[in-house]
Amino acid sequence: MDGPWQICSKTAEEYGRLAYETAKVMKWVDPAIELVACGSSGRNMPTFPAWEETVLDHTYEHVDYVSLHTYYGNRNNDTRNFLAKSLDMDSFITTVISICDKVKVKKQSKKTLNLSFDEW
Repeated sequence: MDGPWQICSKTAEEYGRLAYETAKVMKWVDPAIELVACGSSGRNMPTFPAWEETVLDHTYEHVDYVSLHTYYGNRNNDTRNFLAKSLDMDSFITTVISICDKVKVKKQSKKTLNLSFDEW
């Protein structure tokens, strides 16, 4: 949602408000539904990690997951470098967990948000 190449891209504030309203209605229809808020398009985006914090400020109590997006490839057939990408992934996960924890404390919530590493 935060990439300028995306159709209907939005600021974190715009997306957060829309995701909140959408989640609210979806939970009214099906209280058991599990919802995912879109994280930034990648940790190298200029919007990361502020995007996640702003979106979660709006959606924390209404979603169950926040998504993490990144792609790891081995275009140069460099196995060592490719396997070392797990360190980058670990750092990415740790950063998003920290943001989730920060918003949880800010909202004084008892809920713990889950991560959805849905593109990798």
